[in-house]
Amino acid sequence: MMKKLALLVADKVVTSYNGLNRILNYLVIIGVFGIIITVAVPSFMRYTMRAMPLGMEEAAVLVAGYTYFIAVALCTRDRKQITVNLFSLFHFSRRFVRITDIVVDVSSIIACGFFAYIAIEFAWVAHTAGFRLPPWDWDAIVQVICVAIGLSLATLYLLIHLVQRIWKYDKYRRYEPRVWEQLGM
Repeated sequence: MMKKLALLVADKVVTSYNGLNRILNYLVIIGVFGIIITVAVPSFMRYTMRAMPLGMEEAAVLVAGYTYFIAVALCTRDRKQITVNLFSLFHFSRRFVRITDIVVDVSSIIACGFFAYIAIEFAWVAHTAGFRLPPWDWDAIVQVICVAIGLSLATLYLLIHLVQRIWKYDKYRRYEPRVWEQLGM
């Protein structure tokens, strides 16, 4: 009964993030166009009009920061991180592979959560110390909070993956094919 309830809750949690996933996808698309604009406009103005708009380089860094860290969360959601899986070279039981996957997920949650906590602390320190961004005189939290947002979302997606893996609710991921199967051995 508990397993069915957990699967139901996990399913509802995963499906409830469809709206969040759409928003994040649109934000990355808008961010990429924002990066293109904030890099192309100053280049055009610098070389054709001999003028440089104030703060465009800082805007490019700001837009790129938010875009990159939202993309980190999306890569975590889709399990598209760069990984090294040495276990695929050897024949281990499915249980061993599943246990090592759970250990990797837990260690990833701990690491990502730790760095998200440090980013939140840094953003809070930047805000309370009164750091300002030079061209616009904005609060520095505007620039540094993107790291905390991206890593917090990545930690959330890692937690969802862990719940899916523990209760074998893994309908979206297939285990990697073994190397010897690829070679026909």
